Amino acid sequence: MAGGPANWARAITGGSVVIGFGYLLLKTATPNEQQLYDSLSPDLKRRVDAQRSSQADSERSAKVKEEQSKRLV
Repeated sequence: MAGGPANWARAITGGSVVIGFGYLLLKTATPNEQQLYDSLSPDLKRRVDAQRSSQADSERSAKVKEEQSKRLV
């Protein structure tokens, strides 16, 4: 009997093992943001810091503009 319950169980188990191994490999091999930042050269760290600062400034100014527009309404 091709495609019996035992074959389905084996296929599901095998697929789960492959997916689980892939997820585990992804979690162990991918660095987090701090590890990635620490591995950068000093020049790249300065560029990242400047970009983060610029982005934070633009977010603050957008928030201030939004608050001002709410006050006017």
